Amino acid sequence: AKGSTATAKPGYHFVNWTNNIDATTTTDTTLTGAQVDAVAKTSGAYVATIFTAHFAENDPVTITYESADAATGSVTPTSENVAPATGTATGSTATAKPGYHFVNWTNSSNATTTTDATLSQAQIDAVAKASGVYVATTFTAHFAENDPTPITYACADGTMGTVAPSSENVAPATGAAKGSTATAKPGYHFVNW
Repeated sequence: AKGSTATAKPGYHFVNWTNNIDATTTTDTTLTGAQVDAVAKTSGAYVATIFTAHFAENDPVTITYESADAATGSVTPTSENVAPATGTATGSTATAKPGYHFVNWTNSSNATTTTDATLSQAQIDAVAKASGVYVATTFTAHFAENDPTPITYACADGTMGTVAPSSENVAPATGAAKGSTATAKPGYHFVNW
């Protein structure tokens, strides 16, 4: 007998060979002629024998979701374990913190970017399952600060005083307002803002 070689498909690994004659198992991927003879030719002549190769799916892989800067936004969930051949990724949603907005998702495998805040199974599969089975991949959510917010300072009655400056633009999350100074005209006094 010449034997046979077991080859696992992507996402699986070889476990062992069994047969229909006895309890002999073999963990070598290549079943040699000698191993076949030890089962199928024990009586000195070959008997009809079925050797069965057994395979198992590889351990789950981790798909990681992270924020490029936790101060600007978060992601939920932060990871999931997916069976490489039979699993289904569920995705993650990016949520910007106040004063920021979501920009895009990038990944550790290629230059693909996704501008949907919720990363879908199809978007994950296009990157993490491009080879036909899931591979460990990290997706990173990017956020940016919103446009500056105008703050206006005004007098209740411009004939009684002035304010300087009359306005300023402040970055909504990282900015610091400088404020304004109210100056009463002669014969008047400042009451309140």
